Amino acid sequence: MPELERSPADLLATWGKHAADVEIVAAPAGLGLLELKLPTGVIYALDRSGPFAFRRGPGRVLLQVTVETVQLAPDEPQEEETLASSGVSSVNGRGLVLEVAKNFVVVRAGAPILLGVLDDSWREVQVGRTVIFKSLEVIHAFAVDTSLVARM
Repeated sequence: MPELERSPADLLATWGKHAADVEIVAAPAGLGLLELKLPTGVIYALDRSGPFAFRRGPGRVLLQVTVETVQLAPDEPQEEETLASSGVSSVNGRGLVLEVAKNFVVVRAGAPILLGVLDDSWREVQVGRTVIFKSLEVIHAFAVDTSLVARM
């Protein structure tokens, strides 16, 4: 299995430029899950910027999920980007590839999302192509803008 993360700081340094604009709706105390409103709907993500709670309101967050595989979508003109919740903290999506690197694909699926890919399917993906994916649980959220994090 490939190593997808050395540390949150390394992940943010490499991929933070692909942060999503979100509305942080709620962060129930003690649960570690954030309720995030995206243009495509609401998702729940694990707060990886702790131990502090995020503040409610608008912000920029790096969203990261792990997928078994990523599939090239059939060439269909003007197919819509989608990112839909498929469980408590998992998503299905379809979107345009923005960047590809070893075991990682950044997709704009209504909002940018970083896919950590477990198999070698990422090798077939090219920037500008459309892909389809289904994440494993859990969606990870990393604060890109440190003003989002409530100070204790």
